[in-house]
Amino acid sequence: MNPAPLFRPIHFRGIFAGLACSAALLFPSHPTWAQEASETLRAADLHALDWRELGPAITSGRITAFAVDPRDTRVIFAASASGGAWKTENAGTTWRPVFENQGSVSLGAIALAPSNPDIVWVGTGEQNSVRSSSYGDGVYRSDDGGTTWRNMGLEGSRHVGRILIHPQDPDVVFVAAMGSLWGPNPERGLFRTTDGGANWTQVLEISDRTGVVEVRIDPRNPDVLFAATFQRERRQWSMLGGGPEGGLFRSEDGGERWSRVEGGFPAGPVGRVGITFCPGAPDIMYASAVGPDGGIFRSEDNGTTWERRNAEIQSHWYYGELICDPGDPDRLYVPMTPMYVSEDGGSTFRNLIRAAVHVDHHTLWVNPRDPEHLMVGNDGGIYISRDRGESWLWQSNVPVMQLYTVSVDMQEPFYHVYGGTQDNGSWGGPVGTRFSSGISNEDWTYTAGGDGFHSQVDPTDPDIIYAESQYGVLYRMDRETGERRRIQPWQPQDEEVPAYRWNWSAPILISPHDPRTLYFAANVVFRSRDRGDSWEVISPDLTRQISRDSLPLQRRIQPPDAIDLHASTALYGNITTLAASSVRPGLVAVGTDDGLVQVTRDDGQNWLRTSNFPGVPEMTKVAMVAWSSVSEGTLFTVFDGHKDNTFQPFVVRSDDYGATWRDVTGDLPAFGSARSVAVHPRNGELVFVGTELGVFFSNTGGGSWLPLGDGLPTVAVHGMVVHPRENDLVLGTHGRGFWVLDDLGLLEELTPAVVAGHSHLAAPRTATQIRDVNRGRGSVGDSYWTARNPPRGAVLDYWIGDAAVGEPVVLEILDGAGSVVRRVEDSTAARGVHRIVWDLRHEAPIGADGQPSRRLPGRFVLPGSYQVRLTVAEQVQVRPLQVRMDPGLSVADGARRALDAALALQADLVGAVALFGSAVDTVLAQAGTVLESLAGLPDAPGTLTERARELEAGARRLRVVLEGPGQGGIAQQETVLPLSTLVTRLYSTTETWTNRPTADQSRLTTRAHRDLVELLSRLRPLLERDLPGLRQAMAEAGIPWPAGDAPVLPDGLLPPFEP
Repeated sequence: MNPAPLFRPIHFRGIFAGLACSAALLFPSHPTWAQEASETLRAADLHALDWRELGPAITSGRITAFAVDPRDTRVIFAASASGGAWKTENAGTTWRPVFENQGSVSLGAIALAPSNPDIVWVGTGEQNSVRSSSYGDGVYRSDDGGTTWRNMGLEGSRHVGRILIHPQDPDVVFVAAMGSLWGPNPERGLFRTTDGGANWTQVLEISDRTGVVEVRIDPRNPDVLFAATFQRERRQWSMLGGGPEGGLFRSEDGGERWSRVEGGFPAGPVGRVGITFCPGAPDIMYASAVGPDGGIFRSEDNGTTWERRNAEIQSHWYYGELICDPGDPDRLYVPMTPMYVSEDGGSTFRNLIRAAVHVDHHTLWVNPRDPEHLMVGNDGGIYISRDRGESWLWQSNVPVMQLYTVSVDMQEPFYHVYGGTQDNGSWGGPVGTRFSSGISNEDWTYTAGGDGFHSQVDPTDPDIIYAESQYGVLYRMDRETGERRRIQPWQPQDEEVPAYRWNWSAPILISPHDPRTLYFAANVVFRSRDRGDSWEVISPDLTRQISRDSLPLQRRIQPPDAIDLHASTALYGNITTLAASSVRPGLVAVGTDDGLVQVTRDDGQNWLRTSNFPGVPEMTKVAMVAWSSVSEGTLFTVFDGHKDNTFQPFVVRSDDYGATWRDVTGDLPAFGSARSVAVHPRNGELVFVGTELGVFFSNTGGGSWLPLGDGLPTVAVHGMVVHPRENDLVLGTHGRGFWVLDDLGLLEELTPAVVAGHSHLAAPRTATQIRDVNRGRGSVGDSYWTARNPPRGAVLDYWIGDAAVGEPVVLEILDGAGSVVRRVEDSTAARGVHRIVWDLRHEAPIGADGQPSRRLPGRFVLPGSYQVRLTVAEQVQVRPLQVRMDPGLSVADGARRALDAALALQADLVGAVALFGSAVDTVLAQAGTVLESLAGLPDAPGTLTERARELEAGARRLRVVLEGPGQGGIAQQETVLPLSTLVTRLYSTTETWTNRPTADQSRLTTRAHRDLVELLSRLRPLLERDLPGLRQAMAEAGIPWPAGDAPVLPDGLLPPFEP
C-alpha cells in the first residue's frame, strides 16, 4: 500500500453539551405524568429508597485493562468489562469504585498520562467480542485521579480497544475505536485529539465495518505508531471474527499518514491483531494475528520485517494482548485461556499459571522496575504475583460479579438470593445475616460450575436447588449433603429427530402451583412432574426455525471458512425466556431469540404465536416475559435489540393472553436496551424494567417511567424479582452482583392520587427482632469484604405531598392500649418519600446528660401487635404493625415477660446511676469551688470552711459507693463491682439474651435496686439540705456564692423497693 492520508476531520459537540445529553438520557422528562404539578412524581422524590449492595466478592468478574501510576505502583486502576473502574492506593489491600455512575460502565481501556498521571482516560465498551459484551458511550477524562469525570465525545465508538497518551504532551491522545460489535457505524477507526479531547480527528479509517482494536507507540519516537484494525460482527444468530480489512498499520508522522504492514505479516484476511514493543530493546516487536496465516510474529527491525515464530498460538475474538518482559526481550506473555509465556522469543510457549488462578486472561501488567511483579486481569478478577508467576494473590474485595439471572428462596429470617455468573459458576447467599458486620464472602454457597445461569429453589424446601451451566446443563442440588444430580433432558440421539437447540442461558422455572413441577426450555418446552427425574415435551418447536447459515454477517452470507464463524454462539432458534402464571395453572408464555412470543393456556396442548409487536423491529430477541399476578391475562414482554445494533428499549403489554399487544415503552430513555421485567405480585400496575443502564418503574402499568432509587450504579440489570413475602426488589446485575431495594410497600401504594395528596403512611411489613452477633473477624485486616445487612427493625415509609410541605411531622409507635412506646420522628415535612427505621426497642436508658444513652441500646419491645401513627399538622394516619421474635428462637411468653420486666427495672437503675453520678460529681465540683473561694478570704468564718469540707466528704463517700475506691492496676481480676458497674453490666448482659434472667441476675438486680434506694436517701439531703444550707450561710456572711445552682433530681427516678 502506498502511503496515503487515511483521515478525515470530525468535530464533535462540546463537552458540556455531551454531558447534558447523557443526563437527559439517564433522567428523562416525563410528560405523560404531567396532570397537575403536584401529581407528577419526580426522581428526586424517591431518594430515600436506597439500594443495598449484596455483592458478593466471593467471585469477581472480567477485568479488561490496568493502569498503574509510574510514580507509585501502589496506585492502580482496574477497568472491568461491565462493572466500571476501580482504584487502589495501597497495592490492593482495599479497592473502591471510581467510575460507576457514568453513561456506561463497560470499559475496554484505561490509561494515565505519562507526564501527569493524575490525568486518567477511560474508553467505554469492552474490547472483547463476547456474547455478553455491553456497549459504551465514548471516552471519559479525569484530571484529579479519578474523582470527577467528563465525557469527551466519541459516543458512537461503542467499544474502545486502547487509549494511548503522548509521553510528553497529555493533550495528545489516540483512541482505538472499534465501533459497534453488532453492525455498521461510522464512528470507528483511530481518532486523535491534540487539545485534550475538545476536538477529534479520525486519522485512520477503513470502513463502517472495521475499527481499530489496538494502538502502540515507539518508546523512543512518539511519531512512530502501530495500529491494528479488526473486522468483526456478532449478531443474535452468529459471530464473524475477521476479514480482509483487518491488519496492522504503521505511521511515522504521528498518525498523519498510514501504510499497511507487510514484510512477512499476514496480508490476507485476519482476525484480531495484537502488537507490542519490547521496552528494553525497542527494535524488537511482537505481533499476533488470527487466521490461516496467523500466529505469533516477531520483528527485530522496528516492524519493517516479520517472522512467524509460532502458528498455533492465536488469540481469536476473546483475547488480544501481548506483553514483552521489560528486561528480557525473549520473554513474551500472551494472555489467553491459559496465560502463555515464551522464553525463546515466541517460538515455544508454556502455561505460566499452574493452579489457583482463574482462566481466560485478558490483560497483564509487568512492573517495569521489577519484572517479578505481575498483575493479571481475567474472568475471575485480579491476581498479583511477586515471584514471576510462581504464586498468586487473588483480590477478594472487587465485587464485579457478572450475573445473568436472579432468583430467591423463602428461608427465614433472611431469604437467600441465587444467580448464575459469567464463567464463575452459580451461587446463592443470604440477603442479610445476624452478624453485626454484615454479609461476607464466607456466607455464599457454590451451586454449579461453568458459566452459571438460571437457578431456582423449591419454595417449600430451600435445600432443593436447581442450577445450570451453559447450554442447559441442569443440576438438582441437595444443599444439606452437597450432592448434585444432572437432570438435563437427554438429546433424542436419533438421526431422524432434530436435536434440541439450547440457549446459552436456558430458562427454567418451578410451577407456582406445584413445587415438584418444573418447566424447562430449549427450542421446545419440557415439563417434569417429579423434580426433573423425568421429562416430557409439551410443545412443538416454538421458534422460526431459521438456519443461522442463511442469515448475513456484515451484509452477506459468510463462507464456512470465514474467521471465527459461529464462534461461541448458540444454535439459532431457541427459547430465551419462560414464565408461568401464578393465577392460573397451565398458563405459560415463552419468548425466543428470533422474536416470537408463544402462549399456552392449557399447559402446552395449544400455543398462540405472535411475531409482530407494535414499535418492535421484527425478529428482535425477546429478553423476558412476565405475567401479572393480579390480572390473569396480562403479560409484559421486553425485547433486547442491541445485537441488531439497536440500543433503545422495547416494552409491550398484552391484556388478553397475547392476542393483542400495545407499546408501553413510553418515555424510557432512548439509549439503554431492555433486559428484564418484573410485575409486582399485589399491584399489577407497578412494573419494573431493567435496562443496560439501570432500573425504571411505572405505577401506571407502563408508558410513564422513572429511575428507581438512590445508590444503584450504572449497570446492566439482567434479572429482577420481587420477593413475595418480604416485598423487596432484588436485582441480578451483569457487573456489580446482587442488589436489593428493601421494602416496596410505599411504592406499591404510591398511586398518582397518593402523590397528589397531602401525606400518606404506607402499611409496614412484619418486623423481626434480630440480635447482632459478632462474627469474630474484626482483626483480619482491611481486605475483608462485607455488605450491609437489611435494616434492623421496622421500615416505616411515608409520603409528603406538596400540600404538607413545611408542616410538623411526628411519627410514633403505639402499643395495644394506645400508649406511646416510642417517638421515632419529629421533623418538618419535606416533599417526597421518607424512610424511618424503628429498631423495635424502647428508648435507651437515660444517660448522665438526661438524654437516652448512646452506649446502651433500649430493650426490645415484646413481640405482638403495635400501631404506627403519623401526624402531619392536623392529619393523623394509623397503620397496624406486627413485631415478631427471631423465628430461630423459641421462648415462652412468660419468660419473655419476665425478661421485659427485669430489663425495665434495670433500665431505671442505669438511668438512676447516671443521674446520681452526675449529681455527686456536681456537688464535689461545687464544694471544691467554694473551698477555693473561701481560702482566698482570710476573714471568712471558719464554720463555712468546715461545712464545705463536710459536704465534700459526704459526696466523696457516695462516689465511692457508685464508682468504687478507684484503686487497682491494668488487667486485674475483678472483686466487688462498684454499683454503677454492676448496674450497667446487669443491664447489658440481661439485654443480650432472649429469655428470662438467671437467678443471679435477678438477685443482683434486687440488691442493686435496694442499694440505689439507700444511696438516694443519702444523696437527697446533700442536694436539698446541706448544699442550699451552705449557700444560705455564705449569703448571710456577705460572701457571694461562687458555684452555681444545686443539682435537682426528678421525682420517681426509682420504683419503691419492696424487700
